[in-house]
Amino acid sequence: MDEIIAQLFMARDIAHAIHLRTRSFAQHLALDDFYHQIVERADELAETFSGKYGVLNIHTETTTSQFPNTDAVAFIQAVSSWADGIAAGLKGANMDSYILNQWDEVLAVINKTKYKLENLH
Repeated sequence: MDEIIAQLFMARDIAHAIHLRTRSFAQHLALDDFYHQIVERADELAETFSGKYGVLNIHTETTTSQFPNTDAVAFIQAVSSWADGIAAGLKGANMDSYILNQWDEVLAVINKTKYKLENLH
């Protein structure tokens, strides 16, 4: 779970950087919503997981992002693909239902942003 949370924090940072560079107002707003909401969901997930399984050991300074830092749409598509893979892994590991529910909230934020970035210009 350490690496999952670290990747969510990295996604937040990349979204914020793209948000500041974009010349599209729609992208600017969509990414603003994303980076505010995703860090809240990551924090909730980390605290819940830590309460059940012990404190996490997250190190973002040694984490290499899996997400592109150039284009908003490519970024969110990569995040979405990664997150779907994590969901499958968590379900396959018979993770607690309340942790799966929190991951579903992460997926909701990602997919809402994906819709905005791909369809609202």
